Amino acid sequence: MISNALDISDYSDFVYDFSNYPNISDLYLVSDLLITDYSSVFFDYAYLKRPILFYPYDYHLYKEELRGFYLNYERDLPGKIAHNSKELLAEIHHALEHSDMSANQRFMNFYNRFCAINDGLSSLKVVNYVMHQIESGV
Repeated sequence: MISNALDISDYSDFVYDFSNYPNISDLYLVSDLLITDYSSVFFDYAYLKRPILFYPYDYHLYKEELRGFYLNYERDLPGKIAHNSKELLAEIHHALEHSDMSANQRFMNFYNRFCAINDGLSSLKVVNYVMHQIESGV
């Protein structure tokens, strides 16, 4: 875990480690942007239409030797990829200045592909489907 590799003690008035926080959904709601590496948390966070940055500090090791990816990492992600800390800081600044994700085509392509189908009526759709199957004798 990256938090084990970082010493943030000099930044304790600004940087917080919430690695062990029990409910990540709470953290989504109070954050202005998400920085992640390969975790699938960005799928959930995308529903908020807030900036998402990717910081794959060990990209080549992960891609070639560990797990590989479930998406085309360079093409399909809903945010910029920073390959070093200098790029990450620049992307954080840019993301906070341009936080309207509906104007970001890359983000909206991802959102329309993975998030738009969720209209808040999923349970109703499942119940209707099951009832239809029962009524049809299937």
